[in-house]
Amino acid sequence: MILDEITRDIVNLQAEINRLRSQLSTGLMQMGGETLAVIASDAISVRPYAFYIVEPETGTTDDLSTINGGLSGKMIGLRVDDNANTVTLKDGVNNISLPDGDIDLDHIAKLVLLVYDGDQSLWILAGNGSSPSAPFAGTFLALTDAPASYVGQANKVVSVNAGEAALEFTTPTTIDNINFGALNALTIASGEVTVPASGSFFSIAAESGTADDLDTINGGSDGDMIVLRPDSGDTITVTDNVGNLQLSGNFAMDDPADKITLIYDDAISKWCEITSSGNA
Repeated sequence: MILDEITRDIVNLQAEINRLRSQLSTGLMQMGGETLAVIASDAISVRPYAFYIVEPETGTTDDLSTINGGLSGKMIGLRVDDNANTVTLKDGVNNISLPDGDIDLDHIAKLVLLVYDGDQSLWILAGNGSSPSAPFAGTFLALTDAPASYVGQANKVVSVNAGEAALEFTTPTTIDNINFGALNALTIASGEVTVPASGSFFSIAAESGTADDLDTINGGSDGDMIVLRPDSGDTITVTDNVGNLQLSGNFAMDDPADKITLIYDDAISKWCEITSSGNA
């Protein structure tokens, strides 16, 4: 009879092994049933279950820094037992490793997945989830390279700062508030001026005397726009197709009210006229 029982147990064990092999081969292996794990001295023990509902030792908050048990490659899921409770997974205190630091489990819809690395004897973060009512990653302001507050930033947009090292709020440029910036003075030299990297509104002065021709504008990137006017008392003739200016014809400006607007087209290496007006 004892031999019959042993034989029956072996058959049952073989059947269970075959079932597990079948689940693994078809991708249907589940994490198993859930069980309650009450923290004791910042620790819980796992096995054989893979889904644990974690409860503070006392009160509504507790730390979890140690998970006892586990074989290399074992994966477990953790969540709190109640929305009123908070369990903080502690990074690097004992045998839990979290790449972005401590994680607060404070909602039953938050699930953290950990996998055991036997070589390092560590439970390592494999994934996490969040509930819509309690975002896991926090708000935009929680980013370490983002502004600290939304106060005073209404209707602004997020952009990379000038140092290309962080984010900041900036006022968007719209058709309602385009500004070419303050007036900058440029003086012709041998028919040429060079526009700086900043600024788009320029007064052009003659090289000598009160009259001069402008046929070449150095500088500029594809799509840059500039507005030119003559220096007070000077007559500046912007000349067509002598240098790198493509105009509808020569345009003489003899009053600061006169303006010509140009855009740089990198494909043809030309400053092209958009509009000109003899407003005087």
